[in-house]
Amino acid sequence: MSYATAATGLTLRPVEADFVPTLQGVIDRVEMIRAIASEAVEAGLTEVIFVGCGGSFSSSIHAASLLEARSQRFNVRNINAAEFSVSPPARLGPKALVIASSHSGGTPETVAAAKCAREAGARVVAVSRDDDNPLAHTGHFSLSYHSERTVTSSKQILLAQLAQALLEASGEPGSYEDARKAYQALPHALRAVLTAADPELESIARGLQGDRPIYVVAAGPNFGAAFTLSLCYFMEMQWLNASNIGAGDYLHGPFEMLTENASLVVFQGEDSTRPLTERVIRFAKSYGKHVFVLDSKTFELPGVPDSLRGEVSGILLGVLCSRLAEHMEATTGHSLDERRYMYKVEY
Repeated sequence: MSYATAATGLTLRPVEADFVPTLQGVIDRVEMIRAIASEAVEAGLTEVIFVGCGGSFSSSIHAASLLEARSQRFNVRNINAAEFSVSPPARLGPKALVIASSHSGGTPETVAAAKCAREAGARVVAVSRDDDNPLAHTGHFSLSYHSERTVTSSKQILLAQLAQALLEASGEPGSYEDARKAYQALPHALRAVLTAADPELESIARGLQGDRPIYVVAAGPNFGAAFTLSLCYFMEMQWLNASNIGAGDYLHGPFEMLTENASLVVFQGEDSTRPLTERVIRFAKSYGKHVFVLDSKTFELPGVPDSLRGEVSGILLGVLCSRLAEHMEATTGHSLDERRYMYKVEY
């Protein structure tokens, strides 16, 4: 799909040509990932800590949620990198695995957090665009995806595979071979989702126009999509008034802001938290005027068994999140690459 609006003159970006090969490349890292997990578990691993800032922080929410829900052995944390450095966990040490993510590999806060972790004796896994950057050099291991724009889904798949490998290595019950086959199906399945979703995403982007705040709701492993869309894409890259809300908290105050002058976007996955977003949607559709739902269940995922859709729906929603941002760019005429302060001033 390609369209240009009379108001903006911008054309919708094509899906990146490297989308499928990039995702296939990160899936092919699975044996290296399993080796990292096995070594850490054999060394007595008890703490798993994901760190990052912005989109790199939110990209780890899916994997951290998966691990936290299923592991009886590990204490799992997901911590902003800047907070990690100034207030590191008391249990940080040789039994900790710190997974630090930064697209460029040069985010100062994340590099500092990785150095702090390493100095404390923790194993450090760096997740970034390539293997030659300050973060990769700080880590004991480097997991890279080698793409400028196929980013969120790459990080999510790398981290999800690591979570799976940690569960398997620690002896937690699970259908790990089936899961690996499901992940192998994702590159082409997610590419097909993008084509199928374009009309709906265009409609949502047009519906979000106007001077209205945008509230983005999700739950559990799907919350990364809400965080990324609101803070990274809408606030940072589109300069829109937006915020994210956990579905479990939506009906404990934030729903008072559901007025005709507000928009609501809900990301709905197929995991155990689905009832939380269903409740939000029921309320919002009864009282709201500008309500938009992206439900992973409405998209086919050939090669992924129904029993495993909940495990990967957070990744699917992350892909839809990024594509919706590109539709917003074409609709508003504001480039996703334009910043007011970031990379331009001291901060």
